Formats: sequence, C-alpha cells, structure tokens
Amino acid sequence: MAAAGATAATAGTKDLFHNAPIDDWPAPWELTAPESHVLIYNGDAYGVEPVKLAVKELIARQVLRAEIVTRGRLRKDAPALYEGARPNGSVAPALAPMLSAFNAARRRAPGNGVFLSDLRAAARAEVGRLERYHEEHVVPLLVGRGLLIYGSARGFSTRPTCRCTAAGRDAESELQRWIALGRENLARWRADEPAHAVAYLQGAGAALLLAEDLYPEISELHRNDSFHNVLHHDPVTLGLLADAFDDRPGSDVCDLDFATVDLSTLGALGNLAALDAPFGGGGDGGGDGGGG
Repeated sequence: MAAAGATAATAGTKDLFHNAPIDDWPAPWELTAPESHVLIYNGDAYGVEPVKLAVKELIARQVLRAEIVTRGRLRKDAPALYEGARPNGSVAPALAPMLSAFNAARRRAPGNGVFLSDLRAAARAEVGRLERYHEEHVVPLLVGRGLLIYGSARGFSTRPTCRCTAAGRDAESELQRWIALGRENLARWRADEPAHAVAYLQGAGAALLLAEDLYPEISELHRNDSFHNVLHHDPVTLGLLADAFDDRPGSDVCDLDFATVDLSTLGALGNLAALDAPFGGGGDGGGDGGGG
C-alpha cells in the first residue's frame, strides 16, 4: 500500500476507534486457551482447567459441537459432543490430545455422540492423569516459545518446576490487557461501536475463552444487526481493520477469526460447567446424567 494510503487508513482507523485506538492495543493474541491459562498460572494450572479449555476451543473452532441430549433411565439432560462443521480443520498441538481422545471415545450418545464421562475415560487413556495435561502437552509448547523456563525439581518430586521468562511476563500482561479491554468496553461497543467490537474479537482470539463472564455479551453481539453489517457487509471498515493489524506481531498466526464465533453454545451449556464434574474427579454419572 502506498504511503499516502497507509496514512489515510491509519487516520481513518484512529477516527473510527477514537476511544481506544487499535495502535494502543496489544498485538493480536496467538496462543490457544490452554496455553493462555498455563501462562497466567506461571507454568502451573488450576485443576484440569486446561483440559476443559481445550474442549471449549475445539467447540469454538467448530471442530466439535456440543448438544444437550437425554440420557439414561431417568431421562436426564446431559451434554454430548459430536463432530463439528470443520472436523478436519487444523488443530494446534495444545488441543490435539483432546481431539484424539474424542475420536477414540465410546459413542453412546444419540446420533453417534460422545458423553463427557466417555470422553474423560478416553482422555485418561490418551494423556494419563488429566491433572498433568498441562505438564505434558502445554508447558513444553510455552518453553519452546521462550515464554516459560524449566527450573529444578522441588522436594521429593522428580518433575521440574517452571516459571515465566521476561518474555512470558510481558505476554501474560498482554493477555490480561486483552481480557480487561473486553470487560471494560464490550457492552458499550456492542451498543454504540460495533466495528470496535469486531476489531476486539479479532484481536483477542482464544483469550476470550478464559473470560466466561464475556460469553453472554459476545452472544448478544451475534444477535446485533449492526455487528453483522460490519462483519459481513462493510468492506471499508474491514479494510481499515486489516490495515491496523497488518504487520503486527501475531497477525500471521490468527488462523481463526473469533469475530465470527458465536459462543452462545458454550453459554447455553452453562459455559460448559457440566464438564467440571467428569473432568474434576467426580463420578462418571456426575455431569452426564447417569448411566447409558
């Protein structure tokens, strides 16, 4: 693009996004949700949250889809997983073990689906103890990126500790900034500046999945005609967004436009809270509504 065009695009973007110019935002977020969670926890994790986030991201990326079905003699509602609209899409390494577990799981839900207890059993066979999912399948990725560094083992443990590098601390600050931007502004952008909301969702990427309190707001956005007009019918605005994000770190790795992802499925499932019991160590019937 010519220099004059670039200047005009930048000026137009700053005018369009006058309250928080894109130039002042962090770089587009490139890590998966499990990696983001482990980064926040300085190389550790909260229980099996990385496992649940991997499932959520597979749903968001439409590799999987979730439905509420009826299960068992008591005819209780239970969540089940199915192949999504993009079952053969590329899957990041942090998500791949859970997709493998889904493919290997027993199909006992109506329509050849997978109940969560069966996914849990397959995941244990695939990755071992789910509490160590982050150690085996997420931490090495962050170490490879230079965001974490291994330390010495503690006490009687043979597993090394790890901690954020300076680059990791900077990345974690950017992640927190993306989440804070949404919490502080998304409701207003939905009402008054839908183009700004589009830009935010595009830039925040999988960081959105860590902010469950934003799921309802994002679902409302996808019921907003102005939002859809920008997303699908406003090439001028979308061109400004592309110019604003172009050549910034991370802009070449955002392989999914999260502005196109409606998280209402996650919200309808109680933000996938039904996954907590199976993955958190409860009985097999806890989140699935009893026996098959």
